Amino acid sequence: MKTYTIPLENMAQFLNRIDKLAKRAEKLGLQGPKVEECGSEVVKIANDIGFDNYVEMVTINIDFGEEIIIKAWQFLCAIEHLPQGNIVKGYANVDTKWRTAEPNCEHCNTNRQRNNTYVLVNEKGKVIQVGSTCLKDFTGHKDAEAIAEYAAHLHEFIGSEVEE
Repeated sequence: MKTYTIPLENMAQFLNRIDKLAKRAEKLGLQGPKVEECGSEVVKIANDIGFDNYVEMVTINIDFGEEIIIKAWQFLCAIEHLPQGNIVKGYANVDTKWRTAEPNCEHCNTNRQRNNTYVLVNEKGKVIQVGSTCLKDFTGHKDAEAIAEYAAHLHEFIGSEVEE
């Protein structure tokens, strides 16, 4: 568990992104991040323009949960689906069937138009074709710590600093 102080104006976006990670973790059977609000205080923010702003900062504790990834899969090739035919890009010799493969995702089985799909292989030799949205499940999602760091320090990126 780690503690962060986040500007109130960033909390809605932060909680929305954490909620999405938690839902994805739950769908994959993993423990997702959990946030506990501990309190808030108004702090003075000095800037180079010569006047002070006051910002409400919310203190949170966050348990990051497990890494949100389906482990043991490696990238085999990418397929770019074009009207003229597929372009297969990979690091190894891959099965020629991917040259004519439909743009299907075997992970979510959602039928939609895709420009690209990706072929992965696991340690047992099972091969799966996935869309770009599902690819994150196999290669890893942004972690909750990175999202919290961004939300906590966003005010610093716009040229302000917190006075104690």
